[in-house]
Amino acid sequence: SSAASDVYKRQIQLLLFIWGALRYDLVALLGLFFLAIVGIIPGEMLFSGFSHPAVTTVIAVMLIGTGLQEVGLIERCALLLHKVGENFYLQLLALCFPTLVLSSFMNNVGALAVFMPLALEMAKSSQRSPSLYLMPLSFASLLGGMGTMIGTPPNIVIAAYRQKAIGTSFAMFDFSPVGISIALLGLFWICLLYTSDAA
Repeated sequence: SSAASDVYKRQIQLLLFIWGALRYDLVALLGLFFLAIVGIIPGEMLFSGFSHPAVTTVIAVMLIGTGLQEVGLIERCALLLHKVGENFYLQLLALCFPTLVLSSFMNNVGALAVFMPLALEMAKSSQRSPSLYLMPLSFASLLGGMGTMIGTPPNIVIAAYRQKAIGTSFAMFDFSPVGISIALLGLFWICLLYTSDAA
């Protein structure tokens, strides 16, 4: 049955993701082609999902983020972080807060990539483990995505679904009151409590 085939496809994809020998995008495409081969998805509908508003918005956000990196605006902001000194908490806040803000308006991975080299440099100069900087930085990029509609793909999907269901989508900052509150609380936990034994 189609339901059983879909379950098998998801199990195979999960195993391939865990295995890690193939790129994630290749695994996703192989799963898509599998659905077409077994007849779950008609051939003419194979790539129809790429026209979904959520996919288009994510691509647009990635292009904007890349543009900001190419013009050097983000890198110039990152250079200012060299002035925070050797205090561990100040270093974390200086790394994580701008990452949190940027990831609200651009792709999380792009925001993370901007500050990773600086985090490694701070770890080296302070003679601390890089994980003490990279792990909070990763969480900050995830937390920041909750602040706006375009910050993370789930928010975009929910907004599109609401538009389809009741005719009105979420606005850009409808997620902000809850998202920003959780993000700041998470940032406080990461920078001041979770890493308190490293200072």
